[in-house]
Amino acid sequence: MGLIDKIQNSYFYTHWKVGKYTKRRGGCPDLDRRDSRYYERNYVDGVYLDSSERPPLSKSKSFMKRKSTQVVRSSETYNDM
Repeated sequence: MGLIDKIQNSYFYTHWKVGKYTKRRGGCPDLDRRDSRYYERNYVDGVYLDSSERPPLSKSKSFMKRKSTQVVRSSETYNDM
């Protein structure tokens, strides 16, 4: 076994090579993490609210009330015809 074979089969070389090809790139942004307030504000019953349908932001959660609007989904409109 030659010196090059020993180096290639060593733990440190293998660990360096795996790390080289599997580490995250520095230029890629991390995943966009959103808190629960974002989802409470933009989604109701799993349906995305348009900016005109969103309730206004308030500083206190006790004053925050949602409008109870009926959301018509496309499958429901097809069944009524």
